[in-house]
Amino acid sequence: MKVKLYNKNGECINSEDVKLDDILEKETSIFRNPLMEMARVDNPKMDSRILGTKEIWVYTADKQQMPPHFHYKDTKGSVQFDLEIKIKPIKDLIICNSGKRDGVPEDKLRTWYGLSDAKKSLQNWLFSKNSHFKTSTNYDVLVFMWNSINPNNVVDIEVLEPLL
Repeated sequence: MKVKLYNKNGECINSEDVKLDDILEKETSIFRNPLMEMARVDNPKMDSRILGTKEIWVYTADKQQMPPHFHYKDTKGSVQFDLEIKIKPIKDLIICNSGKRDGVPEDKLRTWYGLSDAKKSLQNWLFSKNSHFKTSTNYDVLVFMWNSINPNNVVDIEVLEPLL
């Protein structure tokens, strides 16, 4: 495969045929850049019907001391939030961390206080079929992504039953 690798100053240091294993072994800034260490799980074009302006992200080696989790945020809607939610047990949707939210007391930040619609949207999205992997739910894909980019902190997929 023909690739270009760049050092931390943005200078091209390699432009030749290499194997993927060789790329991963090189010390390049691209693999240390936080913007390159995340994966957006939702599909903005396909999932906006359920999620609106909300986004779901998984980060690489994200806070190793924390349990496996994903980021659920809305920075464009009328109610803005930035939550970290434990992957297991997913049916409980446990918030393990939260950014500040307008009008929400400090002691309620790790609850769904004021976010009942966002919680319902997330539940609906988790149980929906993924737009790319039609035989998997969005939850399955979320766990797959977590395990793919956090190999030292993998989680088993739970068998989900709809929360009706």
